Amino acid sequence: MTPTRLQDCLVNDFKQELSNFLLKNAKDERVNFNIYAQSLPAKKGQKDSEHFPYVVIRVIEGEEQEDQEETKNTCQITFIVGIYDESDDYQGDKDILNVIEKVIYRLKTKRYYDNRFELTTPMKWLVHDEDTFPYYFGGIETHWNMPTIFREDPLI
Repeated sequence: MTPTRLQDCLVNDFKQELSNFLLKNAKDERVNFNIYAQSLPAKKGQKDSEHFPYVVIRVIEGEEQEDQEETKNTCQITFIVGIYDESDDYQGDKDILNVIEKVIYRLKTKRYYDNRFELTTPMKWLVHDEDTFPYYFGGIETHWNMPTIFREDPLI
């Protein structure tokens, strides 16, 4: 039932899935995406720009609903995408959209993780609309069905 298990599955899958999707970092090197669970790591002397490009897979909230017929356990997870692009053409948003498209394609073609977590709808995405050059951001909101914990004691 734990959402951290789903988060770990997603982190591992997207490390592999985005391994050939190279973008430039602040040092103008073409590098793989950094995939992080929940938040960016502590800086420890690093500059903010050293984390780019990245995807943060963040557990936002969960809910368990119980009625007389069934119990439903759900979880919301967001994918936060950040890239660094100093190009004069200001086209970092296109790279953000390409990453969002790749993540959504993967999620729609692999809707089940660990044989117990199922992607549901709706799924929403967005591109940050303020000028933050040379940083660009976007996100995807996903919803998941999760295993339910069942009572062991008899109902009275």
